[in-house]
Amino acid sequence: MTTDPDMDLRDACKNCDINSVNTAITRGATDWDLGLCGACEGGHVALVNMMISHGATKWDWGLEHACRGGHIAIADMMIARGAKNWNWGLYGACRGGQVELANMMIACGATDWDWGIRGACRGGHIDLANLMIARGATDWNNGLWYACCGGHVALANMMIEHGATNWDDGLCSACEGGQIALAELMIAHGATDWNDGLRAACEGGHVALVDMMFARGATNCTATFYNSQYIREYVKAQRKLHDSKSVPIIRMLRRYIAQFKNTRRIQRWWRRTYPLWRELAYAPPKGLRYRQGFEHFKNMLKL
Repeated sequence: MTTDPDMDLRDACKNCDINSVNTAITRGATDWDLGLCGACEGGHVALVNMMISHGATKWDWGLEHACRGGHIAIADMMIARGAKNWNWGLYGACRGGQVELANMMIACGATDWDWGIRGACRGGHIDLANLMIARGATDWNNGLWYACCGGHVALANMMIEHGATNWDDGLCSACEGGQIALAELMIAHGATDWNDGLRAACEGGHVALVDMMFARGATNCTATFYNSQYIREYVKAQRKLHDSKSVPIIRMLRRYIAQFKNTRRIQRWWRRTYPLWRELAYAPPKGLRYRQGFEHFKNMLKL
């Protein structure tokens, strides 16, 4: 259960968990179209009908998710109600690895092969990527972006072999998706946009990639896209660790701790020095209070 009842409704519909569906509605869920997407992807006709009875009307969304989940009968149900975005259906089928539904969307009129290859790369389906290429797909850079987000190294390499060169976008996508190996692959090819990588890693909530971007030189810690309060505070601490004025404080702290000999000294440090260090860790590095505290810190420790 999350803090968003609409997202909980979607997940409950996808998992055919009627009790959780009712709980989400009781908590205030009203996005019936999102619930329809979950029910269509999960293949649950009763929940599809339940979402429709509540007011869901986005049949193209339902079609895409039915194709992703491989449910032909529900795809037919969405088409009967008015779905006609065959390219969305093609994307869903390719993302879900559903060859039969991909061919069904093509028979209905899908022609956007680039959209199809994005779905295949996102879902990690080489056979469908090859089918889209055979049909005429040429959007290698977007294919790379989707492969990096999905964590599919083989498809990323396939897009590179065909001509993808947008390494910074690939890095951003890998950071957002939490894909360390693909982030390293993009860096090896020449990605250098550490700040956008940091933003994407924060948005996805991936601490290891936040660390990687800081280590590479990221400096822009704009708080717009943080995934949570936890990641916001973590980035704040990392910014201090990598700030030229903060590093000496961390070094002094480590040296001082290494000199501890007994419990009494540790207790004395905790009462007197730790509160000062904590204040320094959160004070603006260029502020007067920081500079005064820094000098006080050095004098106390005789360093």
